[in-house]
Amino acid sequence: MQIDKIITDYVLASNTDYAIMIDGEWGAGKTWYWDNVLTQQIKAIPTKDNTEDKPSMYKVAKISLFGVSSVDDLRIKIFEETSTFFANKYVKTGAKFTGMIVNKVAGIFNVSETSAKDVSDLLSEFSVNLDHYVLCFDDLERIKTELLIELLGYINTLVEHDKVKVVFICNESELKDVDYHKYKEKIVRFTHTIKADISKMVLEFAKGKEDGYSKYLCERKDYIASIYQRGNCSNLRTLKYNLDIYEQVYEIIGKTIQSENEQHVYAVANYMLLLSMVYSIEYRRDNDEAKLKSLSKINRQWIYQLDTMDSLSRQSGNNEDKQKSQAEKSEEEKIVDYQRYIKKCYFANSYIYGSSMPMIEYLLTGYCDEDAMRANIQWIEVEVKRYEASEEKQLYQKLTQFWDTDDDVMANAVKRTMEKVKEGSFLLQDYPLFFLALQRLQNFSFIDLKMTIPELQEIFESAISKFENVPFVDGLDAYYYQNNGESTPEFMALVNKVIDINAHNNQKYLVAEFETVVKNISSSVNLKKFQFVLTCLFENIGAEQFFELFISYRNSRKRDYWNFFDERYNSKDCFDLDREFVDNFRNILKQYLSDTSIEASVTRKYCSKILELLDKKVQQFGGHVE
Repeated sequence: MQIDKIITDYVLASNTDYAIMIDGEWGAGKTWYWDNVLTQQIKAIPTKDNTEDKPSMYKVAKISLFGVSSVDDLRIKIFEETSTFFANKYVKTGAKFTGMIVNKVAGIFNVSETSAKDVSDLLSEFSVNLDHYVLCFDDLERIKTELLIELLGYINTLVEHDKVKVVFICNESELKDVDYHKYKEKIVRFTHTIKADISKMVLEFAKGKEDGYSKYLCERKDYIASIYQRGNCSNLRTLKYNLDIYEQVYEIIGKTIQSENEQHVYAVANYMLLLSMVYSIEYRRDNDEAKLKSLSKINRQWIYQLDTMDSLSRQSGNNEDKQKSQAEKSEEEKIVDYQRYIKKCYFANSYIYGSSMPMIEYLLTGYCDEDAMRANIQWIEVEVKRYEASEEKQLYQKLTQFWDTDDDVMANAVKRTMEKVKEGSFLLQDYPLFFLALQRLQNFSFIDLKMTIPELQEIFESAISKFENVPFVDGLDAYYYQNNGESTPEFMALVNKVIDINAHNNQKYLVAEFETVVKNISSSVNLKKFQFVLTCLFENIGAEQFFELFISYRNSRKRDYWNFFDERYNSKDCFDLDREFVDNFRNILKQYLSDTSIEASVTRKYCSKILELLDKKVQQFGGHVE
């Protein structure tokens, strides 16, 4: 690194009257690099007094400015770190000058009831040769603003008049004081900003780990760096925390999966590593337990639901949610926005095998429940096996790993792919990916399909169209994991067609499922999944039938439906779709509540509250309430 030479040249230079600064964000590795690299380099540099008879090498004194309350405090700290008296570790730990121990230390010098200033004055009688030291002042940004300039003034005296070598370590972005920047120009000549190299630091942190785990980390260093880049994280504390946490998980994977297929074990380990990175980066960013626990919902259905919500929003032209400010959004809406970010950031090109609640609990509590982790790993293993063994996966690998696929194997793979397209035997989500693979091979002259790309696209569109009015496909977006960001207009047209068809199919599926839930008076299925279905949910359930069922529900279930109506009819689109049902249901509720022979009860109160809610929604969307 450039900073190595800057520091070395600085220490070797004679009569310097300036300081050096190492800048970087919190967790970028400034302190680690100073302690583990630069300090050793400085200690190998001879001082100007060095002779063969009396070797003299530079020493390093690292002084944290955090908690320093005056120049006198700082003088004491410098003396403490450079005096030979305090080089003895027992003296140093038992006789600190600062804080509550100051009077005890003063007693060593036969001084009673002393202040920091008194001790500071006393130290002037003792000689410390700072010519042989490089002073490193850490935590500059943690000094109180009103004290900052005063301390810098004292340090400047050391630098300018006494020619002491000084290096600052700080996060300069936290120093907002205008006077500081003016003063910095007088004292600091060079500022070097450290940005963590995640790939290299994985190698460093892998040292000292168990051999198998260390080797695995070294092999995956670039992959780890890519995920940290996606998550916009360069914090080495987070990285170390992550790798420490995953070490035990990796060990459990080895004990849980007994397979001769190394690639199979590797796939499980890589996916669990991905989850550990997502969880660690996101949790350490703001320590929000609710957000971290929301990631336990990650599965193919989770991905699909987000895609469906976005597709339905596009179809309806409803941009109401996007126009809301963060303050206007509910906690649930904020979580959905956060999940969209997670999907786009980490899982856009990753197949989804599931989540790991045991790992989340491990991050939150520090306790790894090995039995729960084993069960979780076995579940992920089942998903991996199911995916790895499919004919589609094997065909896709042959088409995309074209440099390694023999000509006859490629020809058979292309032939089989076109057969499956014309038979309509691929899964809905397969078509865009296989089209893109064939298009790429044709464009690169690896194959000759004997047709144009528009003709190929027409064949795929025809196959996709046959999926209308069939059950929806779970986990849609996960199948685009191997796209690696490559795209063409034709490919995107097919993707959008698949998304729209799937969203349409999902509406039908959800309506049918909703009807089943409503008719089962003992059902406890969460109603939230039906809230924003953009079709009339009550098309096959009349208001009278629903009312009879509603009266029979448990009171806690009546509350669920009150919440459901409240959330669903926040959307005018949903309200308009259900409007006929709403008007009929309101009339039935009015008749019920007007019957004075019905005694007061929780059921009657719920009917009253729902009528009040529906009347409010009618007024909100421009209707008339009688």
